[in-house]
Amino acid sequence: MPDFPFPFPADTLSMVESAKVNWYYRRYAEEYYREYRIGHFLLAAYAAVPALLTPDLLYKLWQNFSRYTWGRDQTSIHRIAVADLLLSPFCREAGFELYEMNHEIRLCFLQWLENERESDYWRSCNLPSTDDIARFSEAYHLQSNPGNTRWGISYNDAQSFEALSFYDPAQAAQRLFSRIHSLSAASRLNESELLTILDLFIKTSQRLKRRKDGQGYSYFHGQEGWMNAWKELLQTNTKGFIDKLNKDPELLALLDDTSDGGIEVVLSKGVVESIHVLAPRKLKALVVGMDCDGSEAFTGQGVFADWASSFAQLLQELETKNESVFITHLDNETSKDRILEQWRSLVENAGEEDDLLLYLAGESTVEQGHCLVRCPGKKGAAASDGMQFLADTEIGSIANDSRCASVTLVLEVDQCGTGFWLDPGKTGNCVFASGRYEERNGSGQHIDNRERGIFTKAMITGLRKSGLRVTNRQLFVDVLSEYRQLTQLLYSNSG
Repeated sequence: MPDFPFPFPADTLSMVESAKVNWYYRRYAEEYYREYRIGHFLLAAYAAVPALLTPDLLYKLWQNFSRYTWGRDQTSIHRIAVADLLLSPFCREAGFELYEMNHEIRLCFLQWLENERESDYWRSCNLPSTDDIARFSEAYHLQSNPGNTRWGISYNDAQSFEALSFYDPAQAAQRLFSRIHSLSAASRLNESELLTILDLFIKTSQRLKRRKDGQGYSYFHGQEGWMNAWKELLQTNTKGFIDKLNKDPELLALLDDTSDGGIEVVLSKGVVESIHVLAPRKLKALVVGMDCDGSEAFTGQGVFADWASSFAQLLQELETKNESVFITHLDNETSKDRILEQWRSLVENAGEEDDLLLYLAGESTVEQGHCLVRCPGKKGAAASDGMQFLADTEIGSIANDSRCASVTLVLEVDQCGTGFWLDPGKTGNCVFASGRYEERNGSGQHIDNRERGIFTKAMITGLRKSGLRVTNRQLFVDVLSEYRQLTQLLYSNSG
């Protein structure tokens, strides 16, 4: 690259792209310096603001932003720069009198214009800001123009969205999402227009990322990967779509099994089975409900075991429909050692594509911030003789060493809302805790406002309503809604 008399960010360009900018600069800013000064280069930067170019739009940009100061002289961009730019090697004809600048070169011109506008040198040049040019482009496209006449509303929308993203990126993101939603919800999908909007979203996100202040990028970056994958799917590049999702499983957090309030994306069965996170996997479950001696005074005989049986029955319904579900249901008198043995066996034998689930119901206590679940002592002994306690860390230490796809705990246990059951930072870990952990200041007493059994009932009802095919996020929403309804019903009946 030549030594520019300004900090142009050419280091991000490929060798071919660098050669194109190099040629343009030498041709018009060095060989014809006396005639053109740096005008051709400035017009290229201004032309990088709109998403697309037409001869009329570029000519109007030249008319309104041609004046600048160079050294001590007031000068203007030469009129021939309009034609020279459109015929340059970094502009391609996308349609009749419709041009598009090379994306990477466009980003460099914008980065140069935006990042240096606050320097004393560039302020002395009296150059317009990208916001000024964007507002002009937006106003231009609100009026009748050749591009709108020839290319219709999709052209105007793309230009308006891009202009808005310069000075109000939050509003631009909202409008883009709304447009994508309306296109995807239409009875007849306009794939061409949807691809245009997705491409605009991706390019806008990449542009905002390069801004020195990073302003506006937060509204786009979380969705950019998914938009890339969806674009691949629409272009029938199924392999590209699958590869993008498999390389970044966090994108699947944006997917749900319902389109309510979101954007509907239809995936064929073959595509779903090729995505590691969505492909059918083995569900291996351990279900435990323990009624220790002495608990009857609080719960009634065998109530925890009954709740566990109900949950196991729900999983058995799933098992009859899917041969990839395996359930281990331990009886009411299972010891702590037996529970840990079964849990360790389940974890150690789980494959990378398996999902593990532990349902645990029982009485508990809290010591030093840890939840301790009571386990049966020796058969026939007094309640206090041989009583054992299963700690949250004992379950967590085994689960956190797993290599499986996910671990889900469903806890129908008082005061179980501690942070020691699973490592919250490990992908795939999820805890549904029925009771929260609370401690009164100075008293050392622990309280729990949960109504017994309602959590398990809400969980079972929510799963049945959903057809047993839900993500953890949607399951949480459904169970919370069901839990509130059951609690309100309980209080109204008791009143």
